[in-house]
Amino acid sequence: MPHYRGVTYSKDTGERASIRDFVRIGSDDAWRIYNLPVFSLSGKEIPKYKLFRDYANEPLSGNFYLAGHGQVALIYQPYQLAAFVYGMTSIILPASLVEELNEKNP
Repeated sequence: MPHYRGVTYSKDTGERASIRDFVRIGSDDAWRIYNLPVFSLSGKEIPKYKLFRDYANEPLSGNFYLAGHGQVALIYQPYQLAAFVYGMTSIILPASLVEELNEKNP
């Protein structure tokens, strides 16, 4: 069974960075994040009807990668949000949402 992990290090200290170093997500922000598109490992958007019925009940992932242009992508393992055929799934937080969450959750 494959397992995917995003690993990001600080250029200054060489230490592993936490998701909170890039985006501060509050406990009440999950609904906004789960309303964003979910992408398969191949980068294609997965239609909502193909996601598991209760996928939005999953805890938000702390496993992430930087998607470029100020975006942060949350990584989910196969079978967490969708069928195994989609592989690793991810939810990409747009830069505008990242900025908004960081202002809202100091």
